[in-house]
Amino acid sequence: MNASPASSVSAGSDASAAADVSAAPDASAALEVSALPDVSSPRSISAAPSVSASPTVAAAAGVSAERSFSAPPNRSVAPEGAGWQARLRLGFAHGGSRTVLRERTHEGPLYVQRPFYPEGGVCHVYILHPPAGMVGGDQLVTDIDVAGGASALITTPASAKVYRSAGPVAAIRQQLTVEAGGALEWLPQDTILFGGSSAAIHTEVSLAKSARFMGWEVLSLGRPRSGDHYRAGDLRSRTQIRVDGAPRLIERQFWNAGDTVLDAPWGLGGNRVVAAFYIYPAQPALIQYAREIIASGGHDGFAATLLDDLLVLRALSNDATAMREQLAAIWSPLREAVLGRPGCAPRIWAT
Repeated sequence: MNASPASSVSAGSDASAAADVSAAPDASAALEVSALPDVSSPRSISAAPSVSASPTVAAAAGVSAERSFSAPPNRSVAPEGAGWQARLRLGFAHGGSRTVLRERTHEGPLYVQRPFYPEGGVCHVYILHPPAGMVGGDQLVTDIDVAGGASALITTPASAKVYRSAGPVAAIRQQLTVEAGGALEWLPQDTILFGGSSAAIHTEVSLAKSARFMGWEVLSLGRPRSGDHYRAGDLRSRTQIRVDGAPRLIERQFWNAGDTVLDAPWGLGGNRVVAAFYIYPAQPALIQYAREIIASGGHDGFAATLLDDLLVLRALSNDATAMREQLAAIWSPLREAVLGRPGCAPRIWAT
């Protein structure tokens, strides 16, 4: 891999992994890892959010309305009512022979229609956003809870889109909680940041020690085939993964179009598709298996790092379709190793 994502990564137990990068001069990204405490009984703790939607959406999602998505210079978080204010809460529980969608509430244009069961007991759900994109001032809040013994796979039918903004930020907050003995696969399609867009994306993953999680985040900058080369725009993102309340990964990415980090070899290297794939729990044998999959499949641009018991795969590309296909090809064998189930791609991926 000859280029690294624009985040500063300090390795856990595998400091020599190819995905490790040093801090970029003009990129204020960071990843912090602390040791796992001695916990005798697993429990699920929701991490305290550092961003919020509007007071109405925030209160419904359990987010403090006194705190706001941070906006870059010359940008602003739009007041309530300035854009779509939407939230979705899903709760999954073990229902005997299969996982059931026990809770499904939504406000605004963000919802699911019905669960699917293409592989028996695992509940597949597709999150729908009918507007098909976000503009400045839109705020989307998603809250997922997977109870003990439940297994859920969540994806989206198409790429998310953040359109050009005249000033206000488009804000996305995602809280994913997996309780002891639960399993969640969070596999959305990519988020396209149009040239001139302003986006704030905050993802928090709270896992019990005995939970299992496979999830990815994919960003596409601009639409090169349509002549959009992301000449303007900005992103503020934060991803946190905690196990029994102890941080495994805290990562921030802040950039503006034109920043050195987007084209420098120590940054994105001119690539416009950036992916991170997180897998928990993981042992040293799993990272070796992941590297074998990457090498044997010819998945150029991928690298793997083990942060304590969290496996992190990172990738760069200039082709969003190729990235999606490679992630699916890597996910399938790793799924069997981590979850004990063969790959069963959501049917929506084939449409």
